[in-house]
Amino acid sequence: TLARSIRVLHAYLTDQFEEPWRITIANNASTDNTAAIADSLTAELPGVHAVHLVEKGRGRALKRVWLASPAAVVAYVDVDLSTD
Repeated sequence: TLARSIRVLHAYLTDQFEEPWRITIANNASTDNTAAIADSLTAELPGVHAVHLVEKGRGRALKRVWLASPAAVVAYVDVDLSTD
């Protein structure tokens, strides 16, 4: 799901936005293949970055990556792109 969704989002942003953008994958202490997939997408797609957290918690992950972002606008989407 992660790889498919990031590719869909990347294609959309590339096609629809002239402004600079960045996709940050916040991997919060996953125990599956998420970290490897995130790192692979980072190497493959320009503008995609991965942050790996040792603590679990979606709120903690969002706070960390949003506070570290230089962007004037930040947004959140679920991994399956179900968030409007």
